[in-house]
Amino acid sequence: IKEREKEVKKSAEAAQELVNTRVMAQKLSITLRSRPKENFWLRAVACTVVTSSLYRNLMLFIVLVDCVVIAMRVSMDKESVALLALHIVFLLFYSLETVLKFIAYRKKFFKHWDYVLDALLVVVGLFHFGFPDADAISFLYAFRPLRVLTRTSSTKVILESTFSVMPKIY
Repeated sequence: IKEREKEVKKSAEAAQELVNTRVMAQKLSITLRSRPKENFWLRAVACTVVTSSLYRNLMLFIVLVDCVVIAMRVSMDKESVALLALHIVFLLFYSLETVLKFIAYRKKFFKHWDYVLDALLVVVGLFHFGFPDADAISFLYAFRPLRVLTRTSSTKVILESTFSVMPKIY
């Protein structure tokens, strides 16, 4: 009887795992049959990470600390090595975030303007890191604090409303 209970428990766990996998697939609007199995696990992990509240809170904290570092860099006359190191660390975090979101959402990635803005800021940051004397790139990189506004749903709605009304005004 105990062996039968163990078998039933194992099959129940396997069924629950299958249900969880299918729920994840429905979240991503895909079917398990439409994607190769070797890529699905990576996408499922990326989606789990990107949608977790711990990840969102960590990235919000990183963005806020980055805003403080930006303010410190602007207020100082000469560059500090520590601030430059922090700039590199933040750029690595943002790059990883962009890659994870791209893996998780694929084509849907480009339907979210805030994801595209984040990706653009990562590209600008990489270019700015390679060419620090380019003033035009420095100007574009000043939009990094906008990442804070795109993190919360209320400010995101305000920004979307503002951008949708702008063409009608002009």
